[in-house]
Amino acid sequence: MEHRLLYPEFSLRVPDEWKDATVHRFSLPRDDGASDDIIVTVDHQPTPPGLKEYAQTAMRAMERTLKGYKLLKRGEMVLDARLPGYEVVYRWQPTDGVKQYRQMVFVFANQAAFSICVTFTKKAWKVRGAEIGKLIKTFSVPETVPDD
Repeated sequence: MEHRLLYPEFSLRVPDEWKDATVHRFSLPRDDGASDDIIVTVDHQPTPPGLKEYAQTAMRAMERTLKGYKLLKRGEMVLDARLPGYEVVYRWQPTDGVKQYRQMVFVFANQAAFSICVTFTKKAWKVRGAEIGKLIKTFSVPETVPDD
């Protein structure tokens, strides 16, 4: 058996056992040739099912695998659309002498988990951090239609 995945730009017929692991990437080029990206992933079958638990499970993997991981901020937040979110900000060192900063916001809505992720250099964080934070807070999803 198979099912069709429908997106605004395309559709694709896949076997039922395949999982939709949608990723959206929004990129803002910088003057230095790199870019600041916002990446939104969608998990249609989140495990564990709670917002805070889901975020903490995802972050445990980061803590174990990222070199020089340091937690800078974590806690509950509310987005502009009154959706509850869970925010985590951390720093890590992908290569010697290079530090990266990442802001992640986890949101549960319509039986799915959304992860919104932005990665910055320290300079980009100082220049665009507040602007990107405001942009992330605008995240929303269509309202769920109740089952009859």
